[in-house]
Amino acid sequence: MHCFRFLILVSLVGINTAQAQTFEALGVRALGMAGAFVGVADDATAVYWNPAGLSTGHFFSLLADHSDNSYRHSNKRTRFPKMRSPVTMVGLSTNDLAFSYYRLSINKTMPVLVDVANDNFSATQNEISINTNLVMQNVAITGSTFVHPALSVGTTLRYVRGSMGIGSAGVFGSAAQSFDWTNGMERSGQNKFDVDVGLMFGSEMIQVGIVGRNLLQPEFVDSIGRAEIRLDRHFRAGVGFRTGVGLLVSADIDLSSIKNDALDGQRRNVAVGLEHWFTDWLGIRGGSRVNLLATTIEPVGAIGLSLALAPGMFLDGQFTRGSGSIEESWGIAIRVGF
Repeated sequence: MHCFRFLILVSLVGINTAQAQTFEALGVRALGMAGAFVGVADDATAVYWNPAGLSTGHFFSLLADHSDNSYRHSNKRTRFPKMRSPVTMVGLSTNDLAFSYYRLSINKTMPVLVDVANDNFSATQNEISINTNLVMQNVAITGSTFVHPALSVGTTLRYVRGSMGIGSAGVFGSAAQSFDWTNGMERSGQNKFDVDVGLMFGSEMIQVGIVGRNLLQPEFVDSIGRAEIRLDRHFRAGVGFRTGVGLLVSADIDLSSIKNDALDGQRRNVAVGLEHWFTDWLGIRGGSRVNLLATTIEPVGAIGLSLALAPGMFLDGQFTRGSGSIEESWGIAIRVGF
């Protein structure tokens, strides 16, 4: 019968990939500056962007943050629609200590050869696309301290609950019907620990930050042990400069590249951002970033704003869009900082 035209006879070959989560995943204020935030981080999102930023930032910070990110392969001929990656974070921090929870994910598509049977039940090799989706729930505790009047060091210890699923696309129907990262996948949950470390040094006018993420390189596998994703170590540096008129100028660059990136194969971002408060109740920010390792350089632009709802309480929003709709995201957050 036609419904049995494709019958997979041989199991999928084992798949091993190394992957780092791009920094541009969470933090509405950071995303509004296109991700140029490692040398700026001064609120509760510092636990993610640069743990050392707690010491140089707000004495007290509380936030609830949500972003909805989507990505499309840079190859315009690809048949795959966008990949969605919603991210949520809640955090509470002081200059010395922070507690946070955030949920994010890594999506990846890879080609795999399998043996299938046709109507005559003779085996032939066909290439199909395999979707992998790793959802990570992070419960983190962060400590930061000054080791010199101009140098702070911070460390984030994370308990990571990883749930990995694997599914196929483009075999039993259209890609649009089968390309779903979260539904219909048999998932495997695993518990891991990881560590992030950051440095921040400088003065009130200029600060330089360096951060290393995924230092323990945790590995996650699917429920049948056929696919594995390892979170590679990822290092990034940034600088933030405050002018005499209250304008904040920042820039970030990845010191290590991301391998097996879902969009471009490899990724090494460079970002620039601006932030300026026009009044006590209105702040505007913006920025742009590019992937230096992409075959075609396609800038991603971002814009954001903050409204003061009360002294020390802010409503943040941001919107990001890449050339050709390669990347799109929006986010909203409630942030308290003193």
